[in-house]
Amino acid sequence: MGFPIKDLVIIGNDLKSVESVTGKLSYGRIALQGLASGAWAGLFIGLIFALMGGAEATTQTYAMPVVIGAGFGMLFNVVVYAYSRRRREFTSSTSVMASNYSVISLSGQAQRANAVLAAPESSEGTAKE
Repeated sequence: MGFPIKDLVIIGNDLKSVESVTGKLSYGRIALQGLASGAWAGLFIGLIFALMGGAEATTQTYAMPVVIGAGFGMLFNVVVYAYSRRRREFTSSTSVMASNYSVISLSGQAQRANAVLAAPESSEGTAKE
């Protein structure tokens, strides 16, 4: 006894923003993050130089922008962190959560959906896509 789940809509009510602390910031962590993001930016610039340079592109064409980008990224992140250190000394992730949910059947098959929900669970599942 399957039910077309594509006809269901799940609505979250009373949305709240939840911020979870994931770690503590330090100068070392900030410097590594700046190094990594600067190196990626430098690699992108190096690839652009290599494409414009034609056949004479060498490893120096790729390496120098990566090194310079890593240095600038590290320096920039450390300076910004030094100025804002008192305001934010942790890393976090933000998510949106609902306090309750409503499930609505679009196709008018609410009785069938209730019957599927009331039936005991089987090992193979009852919903079909």
